[in-house]
Amino acid sequence: MARLFGTEYHEHSNSWFFKSSVIKLMKNDLLYRKYLDENKNVIFKFEAIQEKLHVFTPKVEMTYDRKKEIVIKHVCSECGEDDCKHYLSILNYAYNYLSTDMLGKKAVQTYHTRLLNYNEYWQRVVLNAKIEI
Repeated sequence: MARLFGTEYHEHSNSWFFKSSVIKLMKNDLLYRKYLDENKNVIFKFEAIQEKLHVFTPKVEMTYDRKKEIVIKHVCSECGEDDCKHYLSILNYAYNYLSTDMLGKKAVQTYHTRLLNYNEYWQRVVLNAKIEI
């Protein structure tokens, strides 16, 4: 059982900035959802439970490459910095309380596309279409 985000945790955890800025979170203080994107990367969305919103307010989205076992991208709804305290806190939380076993479980796969966006003319055509047998 490997620790989730272990590579990033070890990269950051020895720094003074990490130790001074991490928000202390206990098990089950954060809720997370995971999805697969079209490249089979796992997208995690972390947010605090209702009781911890006064401590941890933002929502953080992370894109994780399962093959390389690295975080490709992360976005904090509050900071927008590269290594903000919320991102580092999630690294700490995931390393301590989540394992890579969860990556083997089924997840919803999503696709980011504009395939279903079309103008008013095509909307009318689709709505007025009939199938003749």
